[in-house]
Amino acid sequence: RETVVRKIPRVLRGRGVEDNLSVVYLPKTGFMLRCVGRALPPDIADELGECEFAFDKSSDLSPETRYSAYYFTAATRELSDAVGDVLSDVHDLEASILRDLRRRVLSNSRLLRDVASCVAEMDATMSLAVFAASGNMRRPILHDGTEMNVVGARHPLQEATRAPEAGAIVPNDFRCGGWGGGSNDSNDEERTDALSTGASLSGRIAVVTGPNQSGKSVYLKSIAACVFLAHIGSFVPAASAFVPLVDRVFTRVGSSADSVGSLTGGSFAADCARVAQMCNGCTGRSLCVVDEFGKGTATADGVGLLAGFLRFLARSPTPPIALVATHFTEIVSDEAIVPKSESTQFLTMRIHLRRPAA
Repeated sequence: RETVVRKIPRVLRGRGVEDNLSVVYLPKTGFMLRCVGRALPPDIADELGECEFAFDKSSDLSPETRYSAYYFTAATRELSDAVGDVLSDVHDLEASILRDLRRRVLSNSRLLRDVASCVAEMDATMSLAVFAASGNMRRPILHDGTEMNVVGARHPLQEATRAPEAGAIVPNDFRCGGWGGGSNDSNDEERTDALSTGASLSGRIAVVTGPNQSGKSVYLKSIAACVFLAHIGSFVPAASAFVPLVDRVFTRVGSSADSVGSLTGGSFAADCARVAQMCNGCTGRSLCVVDEFGKGTATADGVGLLAGFLRFLARSPTPPIALVATHFTEIVSDEAIVPKSESTQFLTMRIHLRRPAA
């Protein structure tokens, strides 16, 4: 194309159309000579050699460029023959390569799935190993009873993202008793070490209150993380963990996915649906994590819904392990709302202020 353009000025120098000519490429048509503003004079067309008028067109642009005439010349035909419809050839080649790739993938789909599964398992195992070696992690004791005792639990993500100047994460404990029905563990030494002296065999439903930003949500998630990690064969971020086998984990916690609830009836309706599913599906071996249920509606209605949920769990002969965080202090202070029971314990978070060094 540059060669054709370089030839044009020598022929047209001083003829008044030199600045109006250009060589353009049109898909499915090829390279053409374009004259902008007016048609090419016949004498100039003869000097260009084998100049054949193809078509002209008008546009709504400025008067100087709204008219264009297109011509085939010997040079443009030579350029089209040498280069051809490159864009179409590229698209055809791309489609051919993709068809061949699709055929190869489908013919080896089983092998690719097996390889992907092996790589994923190796990646998960190596990640758990690095996680266990990177911090103060301990091997949990997973048993088939129903009592649980976690000492010094920490939230792994909060610990990993916490700024150094903020200080270390404050670890927390959680203990609850069992409702019976578990098998007798022959390893009495490990059992005694995990259950510290004076641990209560009650309080499977823990109601956590405290000031804003005191760590209620982090406390719930740290205990749940220890339970989950113990079940997948990982070390846990705690000083010790005596964890029962659980059949399922139910959660009602805040996340970025809660914004989707507004598209399906509102986040409060989604919260009620999750808690209803929890009530209908939990067993004595389930773990229920509920964070701030009752928000998004009137205070009296929220307190009533949460109280009804807690009463439902407490009346079960085999209640699940439930971690419930709330800012409704009425739940704790008024026994008429939630009566005290052996299966319920009330915990309060406190804020530890670190005094600056003198």
